[in-house]
Amino acid sequence: MISLVVLAVLTTLGAPSFFEWLQNSQTRSGAEAVLNGIQVARSEAIQRNARVRAVFVPPSTGWTVSVDADDTVIQSRSGAEGTSNAVLTATPAAATTITFGALGSVTTNKDTSAPITQVDMTNSQFAGARTLRVVITGGGGIRMCDPSPSLALTDPRRC
Repeated sequence: MISLVVLAVLTTLGAPSFFEWLQNSQTRSGAEAVLNGIQVARSEAIQRNARVRAVFVPPSTGWTVSVDADDTVIQSRSGAEGTSNAVLTATPAAATTITFGALGSVTTNKDTSAPITQVDMTNSQFAGARTLRVVITGGGGIRMCDPSPSLALTDPRRC
């Protein structure tokens, strides 16, 4: 009986932390999925010596990588793959596409829309979950970081 009481107390104390960990894991998985999609597009552009684009469908974390010239799909990911609570917010606000040129740098999109320069990943179910950011530079550099102001200025995870 005492063992059950101790187990119940420990479970009650640990459940909120476990829930927070699960939600943060979904946010991280979503950010990593976006990062992987962008990296696939960039590496395929370099490998094929052609323009390749990654198209995202906010607010989900799904994406499609395709050749810009003939719309041949190279790879895609559903937003429901383990990140159902992750919410993608692209910058600029209406941007959904990023196109890489043959040298791996960001180029203008086929439809002349502004390319994605930043993606913030948040969690729709838990307000206390951390936000992760994927930043894309004009030269094709891709980095995932944490925009939290509570991180020290010298912390390498900080944006």
